[in-house]
Amino acid sequence: MKERPKEGWWLIPPEMYKKFNDEFKFNYDPCPNPRPDNYDGLKAKWGSSNWVNPPFWAGITGWVRKALLEHQLGKDVVMILPLDNWVRLLIEAGAEIRSLGSHEWIHTTNGDRRKAPRPSFLFILKKEKEVGR
Repeated sequence: MKERPKEGWWLIPPEMYKKFNDEFKFNYDPCPNPRPDNYDGLKAKWGSSNWVNPPFWAGITGWVRKALLEHQLGKDVVMILPLDNWVRLLIEAGAEIRSLGSHEWIHTTNGDRRKAPRPSFLFILKKEKEVGR
């Protein structure tokens, strides 16, 4: 795991955490602050209900993979992750989301194909169907 930055971490306010904790009854935090020496939340066994505020600077994908693994073991996982505003707006508008995975892009000038550097998603906003048609 990368070393913690000298400027520290950002935590959500306690009143926000309390709301989630009241709902999910967390019994484990694999990303504690302060982090104990030689502790690695990616290698530790997690609890049955986990609050995960991963270090955004240290490989979020690894944390998501670990969360999925722990969930497959029958555990609850609540993760807070950064999200661009445009994605939030589409989700709030009720967009259907489909994962395309890592696909190819084709260059417009010469037709070269190149694998996408990261997965893509479709955000589908369907018009409302008219009643009686």
